Amino acid sequence: MSTVAVSAGGFPLAGEGLLAVGVAAALQVAAGTTVTWTNHDAIIHSVTSGSPDAPDGAFDSGFFDQAGTFSFTFTDSGDYTYFCMRHNFMRGTVSVVPN
Repeated sequence: MSTVAVSAGGFPLAGEGLLAVGVAAALQVAAGTTVTWTNHDAIIHSVTSGSPDAPDGAFDSGFFDQAGTFSFTFTDSGDYTYFCMRHNFMRGTVSVVPN
């Protein structure tokens, strides 16, 4: 099992595996990896699976403040989209590949 840290305003930045404003970013990890998001922004964010119109319930951080973290272990392969409930334009994808 491994761990991947994701930071910068709670979402990846383009080129860092996270998310730039309005640009969906992708992160690829092996099954069994724990991804930890850290909110380095001054406002609350969330990491919620699915899309703003259809959250899918796979994971949801709820809102977390500056310096707050949320971790999720991806055990099954597949593509997992996520977004921020406060900022629907902030979106990303975690692609999980088999070990």
